[in-house]
Amino acid sequence: MKMTNKYEEIIQKFIWFSNACPEMRAAAIIGSRARTNQPADELSDLDIVVFSTDPEKYLNDTQWLDEIGNYAITFLERLPVGNGKERRVMFQDALDVDFAILPANQATEMFKSSEVQAVFKKGMKVIFDKDGLFSNLVINPSSSVSETTSLPSKNVVQNTLQDFWYHCIWSMKKILRGEYWTAKMCVDQHMKNLTLKLIEWHYLVNQNESIEIWHNGRFFERWVDQDIQDEMKDCFAHYDQDDLVLALKNNMRLFSRLSKSITKILTIPYPEESERFVWDWFAQVEK
Repeated sequence: MKMTNKYEEIIQKFIWFSNACPEMRAAAIIGSRARTNQPADELSDLDIVVFSTDPEKYLNDTQWLDEIGNYAITFLERLPVGNGKERRVMFQDALDVDFAILPANQATEMFKSSEVQAVFKKGMKVIFDKDGLFSNLVINPSSSVSETTSLPSKNVVQNTLQDFWYHCIWSMKKILRGEYWTAKMCVDQHMKNLTLKLIEWHYLVNQNESIEIWHNGRFFERWVDQDIQDEMKDCFAHYDQDDLVLALKNNMRLFSRLSKSITKILTIPYPEESERFVWDWFAQVEK
């Protein structure tokens, strides 16, 4: 049986269960299994937003999951949008389902949030609605989850560049001290997040076609230029001093190239002295 059909079984069991539970008031599928742009494939998970009069009951208790299917793993996680929580579940056959369970009496107010609207705008399928809650969802056409749909201000660009070059020295000190874990978290996490910003901005200033840039690097391989993807292969480090230094330097070169291109197009002064200071310091400590 295909994964899509197996997920459909879970959906039907969840509807059957919810029909008998007065606390469950409405639910809708969101994410890849509800959208037409970048739709689901066989590896996609299932995201269900649930509105309940007692969300804590279903977030903190797991017995109800037995009514939906056999599962091997489940835990709670904060939602990427808003202040709510979701129960993430790995059912049999590696069917991963995320139940975002929210207060029903807050639905109307939540629907006014541009972030929440943007999530539903990408695609939604109402699977039950006992009180007509989703009739209060009026999506603003301009709502978007992307933080990079417009070019950044001069101050944002300059601060991002300074942040990156500062952490080049900061992470190198950790490497030299032998704090490889801390250094790797900086090189391969914080500095990669800054690099991702640059890649997004670089795309925006160099492309004539508008494209939605998904949050947190989603679908990176589908819209980022191949030459940048090729360079990124050498920008991630092993848990090793020499490789950390090599990856850091490769990231610095890529970041420098992208940021100089962006600042030139946006007519923003590039911090040449800051970059030179970093490279000079590297040369001294590596003697």
